[in-house]
Amino acid sequence: GHRVLAKDAGVYSMDALVHVEGLPNQTILTTSRVATMVQGKAAVDTLQVDKPRVGRYTISLHIERFGSITAGLTITEGVPVRLFIVKEPFPEVENDKPLEQQPFVELQDAAGNPVVNPETTSLTVSAAVEPKVDAPGTVAIFSSADAGFRFNDLQFVAEYGREYVYRFRLLPVRGWAVSDAISQPLVAKRCASNEFFSFGDTFCSPCPSGAVCNSTSTLVTRPNYWRSGPDTLSFLYCGDGTMACLGGYESGTCLR
Repeated sequence: GHRVLAKDAGVYSMDALVHVEGLPNQTILTTSRVATMVQGKAAVDTLQVDKPRVGRYTISLHIERFGSITAGLTITEGVPVRLFIVKEPFPEVENDKPLEQQPFVELQDAAGNPVVNPETTSLTVSAAVEPKVDAPGTVAIFSSADAGFRFNDLQFVAEYGREYVYRFRLLPVRGWAVSDAISQPLVAKRCASNEFFSFGDTFCSPCPSGAVCNSTSTLVTRPNYWRSGPDTLSFLYCGDGTMACLGGYESGTCLR
């Protein structure tokens, strides 16, 4: 057998388990599977837990021929590497009004843990619309109470037929490399069922006489109305009879 402080080094297989403290069934995989024995001491230099969540853990090591050992481990938040949108902005933009739901953004480390106690609290995140629109720049200051950045007055004028996103960016901090966060797509507020929109407009229009609308840019004919093509808003009454025009078409279609 080996003796303490003996110089008979060796490499032995090792079982390593990390589990949430008090919850032994919730185990986390580790990357090390061997231990090097030198002068009676086992060296485990490569034990690594992939993206652990913040909290208390228990490490259980069993090394071949040398028995087991258990130790406690506390994982704390790491250095911020990205912004994360906890609460997305409301996806429909009602022009000239603040978004119905304002976003909330937090800092996260490489494991996805919220960074609630950064080294500095003098932090600012900007919010900008893409594609670029004529809207005032908006920023939010880190709030220790909220542990993040809360926006309250985001708004812009959206054109119908286009998609937009908000880009959230942390103003530079020495020693940090924090990636931006991009929101889900935003579009102009849906038109009413008796309205339609034209691409590039910032408002909805009432449905023309003789047309059927469905809140989109598509207009179709009512029964007995005729239209020369999908690019005109003029719908002509055909009159009843054997040549009556059919409803439900983008261009004029008549019975024969």
